[in-house]
Amino acid sequence: GAAKGALLALQRMGIGSVTVANRTAERARELAEKFRVQAVDWQEIVAGNFDAILQMTSSDEITLPGIRK
Repeated sequence: GAAKGALLALQRMGIGSVTVANRTAERARELAEKFRVQAVDWQEIVAGNFDAILQMTSSDEITLPGIRK
């Protein structure tokens, strides 16, 4: 899906540090292992220090906990 495409593009661009999160920790770990990136718990996104956050959902709304428009 969209997340896999974004991860592949980031890798091809040479982005050095990528972290993935998912509503299910298992899915985050699967993506992290496949693309050799770091996985964190969904709730850690809010507390983390990230330059950019890409939301890969079909929702028109921001669905990350604690983050508002």
